[in-house]
Amino acid sequence: MKIESIHWRSSQPLTEDYVHNYSKVSSLFDYNPWDSRSLQERAVWLDQERGAAAEPAAAGGSAAKL
Repeated sequence: MKIESIHWRSSQPLTEDYVHNYSKVSSLFDYNPWDSRSLQERAVWLDQERGAAAEPAAAGGSAAKL
């Protein structure tokens, strides 16, 4: 996964709520990007959709393919 810093301009209410007040818009999304357990569940789902099982990471966890 590549992480890139960007300048975020405040312009869209939905986007602002997603970033700063997720509970307000959570019903619009299938998973919570701020909850690591939710991200792991999403990675498993993506792997299943691709027809591949998640491979264990070197540290003993599962490798997320986002």
